[in-house]
Amino acid sequence: QGGEPRVNHDGLKVLDQLQWPVRYLDFEAVNPTLPWFEEVPPHEMIPFQYSLHVLDTPEAEPRHCEFLAETDGDWRALMTETLLHDLGTAGSIVVYSNFEKTQLKALAQMFPVLEGQINAVLERLFDLEQVFKRGYQHPGFAGRTSIKKVLPVMVPELSYKDLALNNGNDALGVFGLMRVGAMDAGQVPVQRERLLAYCKLDTWAMVRLHLA
Repeated sequence: QGGEPRVNHDGLKVLDQLQWPVRYLDFEAVNPTLPWFEEVPPHEMIPFQYSLHVLDTPEAEPRHCEFLAETDGDWRALMTETLLHDLGTAGSIVVYSNFEKTQLKALAQMFPVLEGQINAVLERLFDLEQVFKRGYQHPGFAGRTSIKKVLPVMVPELSYKDLALNNGNDALGVFGLMRVGAMDAGQVPVQRERLLAYCKLDTWAMVRLHLA
């Protein structure tokens, strides 16, 4: 209401909990009405993609890992095993909101043999959105804390508007069309690149917000 940013130093102190190397994780998921897998109910979220940026130290050059499922067969085990490899066993894992946590818990139930490894990952999660809920508010956020509201204020040179595919609903829709064969084959490589670019920006945005 006063038009000025507000800082809560206690709310910012949680950043001191982060342990290096820090990884920044984002999932994209689809929720088909007609299930694609026998044991999955209608509208259940199924991750099909992730992006992961890695910083060994605050000054280090970032590294990037990513996974985007093929649209035939069942990719879930391969994605989960690849993700666990990319996450390693040390350092904090930054997410934005609790969505990744819910999806990891679902994967642990789906693959009991990997449950111990996934539970160890869950212990390393750090929700960056809580910093903007409790530690730093800005009138430019308009009372919201989603990454698409926070990023233009904190890192104005980054924008989702420059992407041809720039939101989660479009991402799941595009992947769904590819999965059921309802997309022209010539468009599939283009749309896959757009999916990768969108998910990559989500994790790069977290890197920039953390270091801002």
